[in-house]
Amino acid sequence: MRRTVLAFAQAFVLLSAVVRPSAAKPIALVGATIINGTGAAAIPDGAIVIDGKKIVALGRRAEVRIPADAQVIDEKGKFITPGLIDTNVHLVLMIVPEFYAKYEDRLEEVALQSAQIALKYGVTTVRDSWGPLKPLLNVRDRINRGEVVGARTLVAGNIVGLGGPFSINFLGARGLASPEDLQRRINAMWEVNMGPRLLLMTPHEVRRETNAYLDLGVDFVKVAASSHGISPESLMFSPAVLRAMGEEVHKRGLVFETHTATLESLRLAIESGVDLMQHPEELGSFRDEADRRTFGEREVPDDLIALIKSRNVLCSLLTVSQKRIDLIRERVPAGDPAFRGLNAEMYRNRLVNLRRLVQAKVPWTMSTDNGPQAPELGARPMSPLIGRQHFDTLQDLVEAGMTPMEALVGATKRGGEACRRPDLGTLETGQTADLLVLRADPLRDISNMRQIDLVMKEGTIIDRAHLPEKPILHFDPEAEWPSATKPSTTTHQ
Repeated sequence: MRRTVLAFAQAFVLLSAVVRPSAAKPIALVGATIINGTGAAAIPDGAIVIDGKKIVALGRRAEVRIPADAQVIDEKGKFITPGLIDTNVHLVLMIVPEFYAKYEDRLEEVALQSAQIALKYGVTTVRDSWGPLKPLLNVRDRINRGEVVGARTLVAGNIVGLGGPFSINFLGARGLASPEDLQRRINAMWEVNMGPRLLLMTPHEVRRETNAYLDLGVDFVKVAASSHGISPESLMFSPAVLRAMGEEVHKRGLVFETHTATLESLRLAIESGVDLMQHPEELGSFRDEADRRTFGEREVPDDLIALIKSRNVLCSLLTVSQKRIDLIRERVPAGDPAFRGLNAEMYRNRLVNLRRLVQAKVPWTMSTDNGPQAPELGARPMSPLIGRQHFDTLQDLVEAGMTPMEALVGATKRGGEACRRPDLGTLETGQTADLLVLRADPLRDISNMRQIDLVMKEGTIIDRAHLPEKPILHFDPEAEWPSATKPSTTTHQ
């Protein structure tokens, strides 16, 4: 009996540490400049009152009634933004084949660590667009129930039509020697019923399979209109199949999005009624290793940009900078193993398209395509890294022609739209209280997004110093390339 009581008490203490009791006092953040994420002018000397999980009042401090019992936190001289939303992450990323042999039974722990690192560095919501379905759904649900701390997670599972990590679409394209039983188990965790076999099906059959997949509880669906890893000019599905799939997804009120690698698949995606397109700036670059030439680079044409805007299709943009291209050009000829396989011309074409889409002001969302790393297994230091890449992405976007305000709106308000969560992404009365307190002005210099002083999710102040709680992969987002000012892990108690 004593053990039962003790176990119950321990469980209550743990739950209390991650979920603020409903009887807790309101919180008032006062004195900071508020950037609300809508694109409206910043509010100087502002006040935000949070009660429970919601913002109940916001405006100039002199105009906001602060409850007598509120916990008042003075944020004078600081800046408050909405929490960031990353619309394309992989909480369990294919790193190297050895990763799956070592961590096959711990993928849920890897995913949770990634969600906690994202939250620590200001990303309060992530959309995982390719990963092992069951471990990701488990982590999502544990976070939603308040059992563990982490960024709010939305899950797609597989990229429909593609295989798992060891398939020809990914690691299998490298001719790797690894146990076949391991490959089958890992691939099955990703593919479920939405792998390459769908390429053989009729629209009616695909509708059936899509509904079976939706019944598993995914939050959105990402389909491969074309693919990397196999012949890049190939189209994966017919227009009729894409429309059938999209219609079933839309019947559930969910977002239907695409993975594309070519110009024609991008057009097909738009015409099929897609809501969001992942990396539309990456078009048709192909490396012919036989004669060591890169060919097929394409620019997004004006008529396609106009179609994107007329249909208000969200563009989840991956970014690249001239600095990164110059670094690749410098290191690849020198034989630096960390840059093996990277091609400066392919990145240059992405930068051209990124600038065209930014200049055209297409509706866009922040996308990093990032994930964790396993340094002990030789992970490439140039890979997009969770906890860091979103800062680099915002800087790349400003370099490409956005204003800091436009970059923030895409990383917050537009992200809420991509999640079909109108309560996320802006700081307004009635919204969910996800926010960041910064020590410097991001509208003056977007790199100041790194200067995080406080993270709040759903009205709870996050103890950043203790995240991740139980690290399984040991990497440091602050130490990886490129170097950046280290954000503070100061917490408000």
